[in-house]
Order: sequence, then C-alpha cells, then structure tokens
Amino acid sequence: MDRPSCGVAGMEPFARPPRHPAAIRRRIAAERTLEMLERLAILAFLLAAALLAWAGLRLWRAARLRRLASESPFAGLVPPGRPAVVAFSTPTCAECHSRQLPALARLTAALGDGAVVTTLSALDHPELVDRIGILTVPATVVLDERGHVRQVNLGFADERRLAAQLQSASSTGVE
Repeated sequence: MDRPSCGVAGMEPFARPPRHPAAIRRRIAAERTLEMLERLAILAFLLAAALLAWAGLRLWRAARLRRLASESPFAGLVPPGRPAVVAFSTPTCAECHSRQLPALARLTAALGDGAVVTTLSALDHPELVDRIGILTVPATVVLDERGHVRQVNLGFADERRLAAQLQSASSTGVE
C-alpha cells in the first residue's frame, strides 16, 4: 500500500499522531511532565534570585553597620555617656504610633536613667536616614556610650529586643 503524498516531490507526509488511546495518554503525560519541569525550573530560578537579593541586602547592611560602628552620626542629637535608642518615625506612620512609641515608653520606664531613648522624624533628618541606611519606618538605632551605632532595626522592635541590644552595646551593661 502506498503512502499518501504530501504533494511535494521528495517530502514525506506529516507524521500523524498516534490513534491508540494508550499512546495518546503517554504523549499527554510526557507533555505535562515537561510543563511541570519548566515550572519547577522557573520556581527554582525565582527562589535563587530571592535568596541572592536577601543575602545581598544582609551583606550591605552588615557593611554599613561596620562602617557606622566607628562613627558618631548622632553627635549633637543624643548626649554621649549612656547607651541610647533612637527611633525614626513619620507623622503618617501608623505602626510607629500604635506599636513602636508604646514599646519605647515601656523601655524608658524599665530602664529609667540607664539609657537615653529619643524619637526623631525621618522627614526632618533625611541625610541621617540615608547615612544609616534606613529603608522604612519605624526604625530604631541602638548606640553605645560613645554614640557609635551598634544595631539598626528596620521595622518594629519591641522593648525586650531593644533592651537586649542595649545590654550588648553597653560595656558596663544597662540595668
């Protein structure tokens, strides 16, 4: 039996898809497997990109903190001699007013004169915000007795976290 011609000399006719149900199921399963592998490859790529971005941000923040550890960017704003927490806020920051300010008040009540706790407007100190690397408010900066930056917290930090950071920043310890 002759094969049907495609009408072009020397050309074979187009391959017909198999008509057997088992062959069709195998072909569909293979196509789905390839699609799933493509999706997994895309997901793996996106995950790797997110991890690289996260690691890059952490390295950038660590390098900035190391650089700030030898500087006193708050000179004139925070009195030296005691460890300090400087909180950055804006007038429209809801979390600053509903969570961070009450946490700072509890910290002040717990520490008394053991540390300085102050709040600055991020809008009034843009050069300081850029220098420290504050990307969001609320943000808190923990200083040692010499006014050197020891910790930068982007986002809400509760009083327990701030007290622990003050303790580690202070050479004498905050009671």
